[in-house]
Order: sequence, then C-alpha cells, then structure tokens
Amino acid sequence: SLVVPYLEDNDARIRKSAAFTCSHLLLRPGPSLDRLRKNTTYQDLVCELLERLLTVSVADPDPGIRQTVIESFDPRFDWYLAQAENLQSLFVALNDEVFPIRKA
Repeated sequence: SLVVPYLEDNDARIRKSAAFTCSHLLLRPGPSLDRLRKNTTYQDLVCELLERLLTVSVADPDPGIRQTVIESFDPRFDWYLAQAENLQSLFVALNDEVFPIRKA
C-alpha cells in the first residue's frame, strides 16, 4: 500500500493520518470481509496491514496515534485480530500506560 510507509514518518500528524487511512481503506464499501476472507490475496493484504497497524498501536511514542489505531479496529476485523500472531500485540495494548487506550 502506498500509505503504509507513512506509518513511520517523523511527523506525528502524518503517522496518525496514515493509520486512520490504512484501517479505513480496508473497510471500503462492498463485499463483507467474511466473503473476502476466501480470497487469499486479499486475506494476505489485510493480515499484513493489520500486523503493521498493531505494531503502531503498541510501539508509537504518541498515545494519540496508539489510540487512533486501536479505535479504528472495526468488529469486521475480529477474525483477523483473533489470529494467534496478532493476540500478543492486543494483550500489550490492554496494558498501555494510557487508560483510554486500554479501554478502547
């Protein structure tokens, strides 16, 4: 994705916009994620982007960005987020130093 490199930009505003954009691009109108899960190419893309977003959600120094990412996880992502490789990051987010991030 063209937006992904901006997740590591030095400017926090750009990282925040990139995180918001990545998650919302995955939720574009059209077939549900359940139906698209059968498409391995799409599934690989979603998994890769969610892994990057999860990394941002626990590693970004700006709590506003971490919160934006966590709050962008729509219930349609649940199947992907429940995969073993993603659970560790979710547990780390549950222990974030900022309460609204833990709550999200």
